[in-house]
Amino acid sequence: MTYQSPYSPPPPAQAVAAYYDPLATLSAPARQSSNLLFVLGILALFLALGAGLFSMINTNSLPPEQKTVLEDFESKTHQSFQVMMRSASVMTLVIGAALIGLGIFVRRGKRPAIVAALLLTGLLVLLLALNILGSFSVGSGPSVVLSLCMLAIPAILLVWLIRQLVAALRNAGAMADYQQQQYAAQWWQYQQQYAAQWAQYQEQLYHSQLQQQQHPQSALQPPPPPPPGNTPT
Repeated sequence: MTYQSPYSPPPPAQAVAAYYDPLATLSAPARQSSNLLFVLGILALFLALGAGLFSMINTNSLPPEQKTVLEDFESKTHQSFQVMMRSASVMTLVIGAALIGLGIFVRRGKRPAIVAALLLTGLLVLLLALNILGSFSVGSGPSVVLSLCMLAIPAILLVWLIRQLVAALRNAGAMADYQQQQYAAQWWQYQQQYAAQWAQYQEQLYHSQLQQQQHPQSALQPPPPPPPGNTPT
């Protein structure tokens, strides 16, 4: 007795070699983007900590040369050095936490998280570009060169991050389709196993009923008598 499953199998996935994992290839840009987001987020947290520590410095205890530089800076910006450092610390802390949080969802290939990470990264690139232009407008000197080098490192990382995020955004749809195919294949396999078990049970029940119909007296025969030695007195 054969049983034919009423469920049609899902469309076969793309034929690939046994050692090739399409999902790993499709998710590679998302994983790289996530790693960069984690690195930039941790770097931002350290910068926030440093800015918070700088805000606690007592400018009156600084040497006259540094104190003069700070006073000149405050006169140009019309803001206190401590207030600026506290504001920078809070803003950098929020950015670092956002980068790390987005990195968690970007690694999973979530399209909204990838788009949000692209927007935040583009905003950070714009801020760095404005800071670099501001460094050129200040003048020239060793401090300006050092500032440009410090800004160039995160700028390079952010540009590389944008490239990886764009690739991850292109692969997001293919990743979702491949995962749906995997889920459909697993569900179809489960249905096949359930149908096979049910068919086996039905076959066993059919054979049991058939045997009862062929030998109807076997179920009505009395049990055999006990041995003579066990006959009660």
